[in-house]
Amino acid sequence: MLYLANELLLVNDMIGAIPALGAACMLAAVWGHVPPSDDAVEKTALPSQVPTGLLNHIDGAVLVVDSTYRIEHFNEQAHAFFPNQTIEQGAVLPRAFADELPEPGANAVIAWPPSDDTVMRVHVKAVRGPAGVSRVLTVRDVTQTATQKARLRSTDRLLRAILETDVAAIAVVNEQGRVTYANEQAELLLGLQRTDEAEDTPHGVGAWRYKQLGWRMEPLDAEDGTRTPLRDVIDTHEPIQDLRCKVTWPDEGHRYLSLNAAHLPAGAERPSQVVFAMKDITERYRVQQELLAKVRRFESTRNAMPALFYMTDHAGHARTWNETLRRYTGYTDDELAGSALPHLFHPDDRLRIRKAVNAVFAEQSEFGVAARLQAKDGTLRPCMLNGAVRTIEGTDYLIAVGLDVSAQGAP
Repeated sequence: MLYLANELLLVNDMIGAIPALGAACMLAAVWGHVPPSDDAVEKTALPSQVPTGLLNHIDGAVLVVDSTYRIEHFNEQAHAFFPNQTIEQGAVLPRAFADELPEPGANAVIAWPPSDDTVMRVHVKAVRGPAGVSRVLTVRDVTQTATQKARLRSTDRLLRAILETDVAAIAVVNEQGRVTYANEQAELLLGLQRTDEAEDTPHGVGAWRYKQLGWRMEPLDAEDGTRTPLRDVIDTHEPIQDLRCKVTWPDEGHRYLSLNAAHLPAGAERPSQVVFAMKDITERYRVQQELLAKVRRFESTRNAMPALFYMTDHAGHARTWNETLRRYTGYTDDELAGSALPHLFHPDDRLRIRKAVNAVFAEQSEFGVAARLQAKDGTLRPCMLNGAVRTIEGTDYLIAVGLDVSAQGAP
């Protein structure tokens, strides 16, 4: 009977189960013996057969390893925590995992396997015996808890950023779409007017009405499945950052806004709400659209050119080219993006082109070189290559234009 009591104490050491310790004490009392002290338990050698049937009922994995992290005992749940590792007696735990383990008596949160999103909480306890020190690892999956904590931290950071800004328009909207708070900037931006009800509502929760009803908000960067920023945050509790929206009023007036939004959990006297921080980006959006229009016109003109067009920076990285060059060479866009200008020509011409390019950057001048364009299939096409440096937004670029002179013979 004392042996059975000792066995139960050993299991208690492995899983921290108080009932096992109580059972051992009761059995010892019945037979007139005092249970061994904690020190005696820690010095007890692990038996050759651990009651794994009992361990398999534990919510989590249990592994017993020696000082080299070689597995001595384990339960069935251990396999799920190490999908890419063979769990059997004599196998050694991965070194990367062992390095993350805490000292005995402590806990650690470990992301394992490294390529997965699983997060586990590991408790380590040391058991001393004649053969040395064994470590009992108790492992539980805390992925969901870690995800929730990360989400709360993200929301907290966003709320802090919202509260610390003094230039953004701030508005709080409940799940029914009713504005319960708006600062002066939000009132001006959204055309809101505070009602008398807001003055009398407790806890600072009030009501604002829109001066123009029937307005609509259209997210410009929405993904598939997006409904409205309000509904998305209410339903998912996930914050939104830098979402661009277009707000249109019935009189056809409109603004472009940048939105940040975070969920405010429901309280005892208020429903679930969303706090919005908004910035008017109408002018910035207009300038961006004008730039995009210029880029589109440039691309249209560039691709309509019968000449070859190639643009590169000082480091030799290709920036842009036209369809004519792609058609002549047979290279894909990815291949052209990874090639330097000299590499598009015959090997005997590359050094001459490279020297011309270096000189034009150094002297801020222009060059003209006769060379043979070499297609992907090896076809050669004689051309006259002209280049010049142009400074765009403070950066020097080489703009090269090549004219096909096949009809005039090889250069």
